[in-house]
Amino acid sequence: VHSSYDRTGKELKGVEARLREVQPLIKNISNYQRLKPVYDAFQKAKDKSGFKAKHEAELVIFEAARSTLLAMQGDEKLPSLKTLQAEQQRLLEEQQRLYDERAKLKKEARLIDTMKANVLESLHAMYALEANMADYGVEITDADKAAIAEAAEKFMSSNSAEAIEALGASNEIVEEYLTLLTVQAKMYDEIIKDVDTNVSDEEANTSAYSYVYISKSSYTDEEGNTASYTDEELELLAKTVEELEKDAKADSLETAAETLGYTVSTGTYNADSSVNEEVGAALAAMKDEEIQVVELDNAYYVLRMDAVVDADATAANRESIISQRESDLYVEVVEAYQEAVTWTVDEKLWEKVSFDNLFTTHLPSTETVEDTASTEAQ
Repeated sequence: VHSSYDRTGKELKGVEARLREVQPLIKNISNYQRLKPVYDAFQKAKDKSGFKAKHEAELVIFEAARSTLLAMQGDEKLPSLKTLQAEQQRLLEEQQRLYDERAKLKKEARLIDTMKANVLESLHAMYALEANMADYGVEITDADKAAIAEAAEKFMSSNSAEAIEALGASNEIVEEYLTLLTVQAKMYDEIIKDVDTNVSDEEANTSAYSYVYISKSSYTDEEGNTASYTDEELELLAKTVEELEKDAKADSLETAAETLGYTVSTGTYNADSSVNEEVGAALAAMKDEEIQVVELDNAYYVLRMDAVVDADATAANRESIISQRESDLYVEVVEAYQEAVTWTVDEKLWEKVSFDNLFTTHLPSTETVEDTASTEAQ
């Protein structure tokens, strides 16, 4: 991909260089041919001063065209204008094709660069963890080694010679990689044992609410087009929201919304929720079954607090908090190890690695894991 991007760049430069030659030729030949009769008439005119005064702009353009063509072509015969115009069209089409191809290649190159950076980071982390296994009493047991050897053998035998060559794989390399994965998994399990799993009810608490969102910016008219509210329509909209709130309190939010043609949505809220600040403040202060309208610059929110403490959502949030703590601690430990490990990359060799094909890897486990990241060493 990178070499193709460089190649198309060189091709594009060549196309644009030729366009810079062709386009001035077309312009000046066109002006020369168009104004040659005026120049010839000037040459034959008895009153040259009068003729020149009347056709000065045309004669100036003609002389400029003639001078430019002499500088560009010398005494050579002028090329056909029709031929040049056809070439220009072809060059413009080729220029656009190359622009499109380079845009696609650039996107692919960025994706590959990101993938390669992620692979390097992953390898760096795994080797750093392997170098510090003793800190957490992690070992590769005989059972682990046997499982790794079996998985490596199965991987090698399950792939064609062509695939193995594309991967640059060998039994030794596969075993090393599977060993690193095993170490990483064991180290992760040991590192997160130090995480504080005590999450207070207040921190975990998550509320469940329902709401109707009503835009003040635009609406869909009877013909299905998006239209902006007039000041008069905004006044009517405010009254509609008041009616919705009143009916929701008298009956239910769902019935009131359906009657007025609106949709009820649901959500959960806690201290880390990404909601509008004013909406969040309202939700934080509401009680069970309470209904409240929040008016923003561009919309109304008709809110109903379904449960200040939603048991399922709160339990899920508690697990999420613990999971985040585990992840944070793991990353902290790995980054400290990485800083302490000397890590060098053979850039010339790494440039030869590309990510083109999909392969299935069999890890030392009772399950088969399909890994869509693959490398092709060229």
